[in-house]
Amino acid sequence: MKLSKEIIERIESIHRMGREELVATYGDMILIGATEDIDEVKLELGYLIYAILCKEPDEFDRDKIACYFQHLEMNDELRAYSHSKSTQRIIRRIYRMQ
Repeated sequence: MKLSKEIIERIESIHRMGREELVATYGDMILIGATEDIDEVKLELGYLIYAILCKEPDEFDRDKIACYFQHLEMNDELRAYSHSKSTQRIIRRIYRMQ
């Protein structure tokens, strides 16, 4: 099963948001006792939005959503080090190992 275009767009928009924007946009969907780790909050929001738009995600779907978030994070890091090809190779290797 492939992630739908709508889900991918939602995940990408969540990924680009900072903490304040996340709380302003999805405040009622974020658990009160949510962790301070913003990446974990974004991932949980991705799962929740997927569940609302499609169905309750099974483990395979959750893995695909987590991988997509990880892919977006890797791309951000690669852009940050676009001047260094050796650093980009290291970043890709680290993400593959995860």
